[in-house]
Amino acid sequence: MSADERKRVILITGASTGIGLALCRALSKDDTYITIATARPTSLKRFGDAELNESEHFIIRSHDVTCPGHASSPFDEIEDRWGGVDILVKQRGRFLSSRSGTSRRKG
Repeated sequence: MSADERKRVILITGASTGIGLALCRALSKDDTYITIATARPTSLKRFGDAELNESEHFIIRSHDVTCPGHASSPFDEIEDRWGGVDILVKQRGRFLSSRSGTSRRKG
């Protein structure tokens, strides 16, 4: 399969709440993409609560970027199975201020 024929891979981090969860709801029904949703282990139950289940094109993985052991786990699988990520949606609850260069935790 050529690069033009393969399905695009979308990775959504912090996908168990807010915009990330809304994207998962929409993309879980769209088989034109392969969507990988990641969340902290303690948040995985939210996917079931939202009636989001894994399928051939919608994959849920435990991932916590604040844990050193979790730093590359879904990325290695994505690279091995699909050759990389085409679209990254990063939902982490932090933002970087362009004026001050500082990050603040929301909520």
